[in-house]
Amino acid sequence: MLKKTGFSLVSVILMVIALAGCGLNQASDSKTTGASKVNNATEGTFTFDHVGLSVADLDAQRRFYGKALGLVEEEEHFEMPEAKIRSVILRAPDGLKIELIERGESKPQKFKDPFDASGTQGYFHWALYVKDLEKVYSDILAAGAVSVSPPADAVRPGARFAYVKDPEGNLIELIQPAAGDKGPKTK
Repeated sequence: MLKKTGFSLVSVILMVIALAGCGLNQASDSKTTGASKVNNATEGTFTFDHVGLSVADLDAQRRFYGKALGLVEEEEHFEMPEAKIRSVILRAPDGLKIELIERGESKPQKFKDPFDASGTQGYFHWALYVKDLEKVYSDILAAGAVSVSPPADAVRPGARFAYVKDPEGNLIELIQPAAGDKGPKTK
């Protein structure tokens, strides 16, 4: 069956992983039972702020994320020389933020692809909705990212996705929603 569709087993596995980043498994309302039940006291009170990323070279990663994603406005900067810690929160004009944290002798995690990364407990990538996957993918590679999985059709009809690694090997998923799907809901 996979041969007829033109998808390899690796492509199908990557698409399934991409679905997890599309938010398809959210609880639909407060009547849901079990582990996914929404607490009425906190329902609708959470808004994503930023993702934190431990890096080996703060200055190099700052340049990469500025060039690749337009994260150039410095929202916060912190240094603790005695602990060998430097941190900066960068922001794009549209509000997207990332905190880069350099701590002396941190050791990088090395993943060859999203499937390999999912075998490690904890966060292993962050996903971004994009309007034009082909353009963003090309631009982010030109900024210094490395291709992991080129643009491909996702499991969700009409959606597309790709994976890249930043210069230190951290995974970033790029998701172009299906036509008519505006991506994440905003208030």
